[in-house]
Amino acid sequence: MSEKARAFERAIESTARSPDSFSARDVLTTIATDLEAETGGRVDVSVPADLSIRSNRELFELAFANLIENGLTHNDAENPCVTVDLERTTDDRSAVFTVHDNGPGIPDHELAVLERGEETALEHGSGIGLWIVSWSVAALGGDLEFDTAAGGTSVTVRCSAVVEPESPAMA
Repeated sequence: MSEKARAFERAIESTARSPDSFSARDVLTTIATDLEAETGGRVDVSVPADLSIRSNRELFELAFANLIENGLTHNDAENPCVTVDLERTTDDRSAVFTVHDNGPGIPDHELAVLERGEETALEHGSGIGLWIVSWSVAALGGDLEFDTAAGGTSVTVRCSAVVEPESPAMA
């Protein structure tokens, strides 16, 4: 838990720098490869190669790494799987992603704590991962929406990042 907190602290400190331009698919594929090796689960990334985002790369990585990790490690399916899709880009040039797992779903009490925005001695989450996701996405100027059902959890992440078209030189 302390390692995750330090990673978040480093990412927040990086917000003082200018935003980076990066390929969302490259970042997500790297996260997927690392977590597949670590957990034995499968991660499918369906994001266009030409989706370039100008934002804080460290916060983006941290948010998605924690979402994907949670989807794999808190998963009781025989073959844990997480999918990451680009749902759409918006007129304000934000990117909307969906992260879906085939696990049991996030318990209601975990989501209630996030929605309330604070923990109490009697009502608290079991870890820091979802808090880091929430804080990272908020720091990126985005928002989160959770949908938990019997077939798993879907998390919609809107990143208020500038979505840049790929330049011809990069094609």
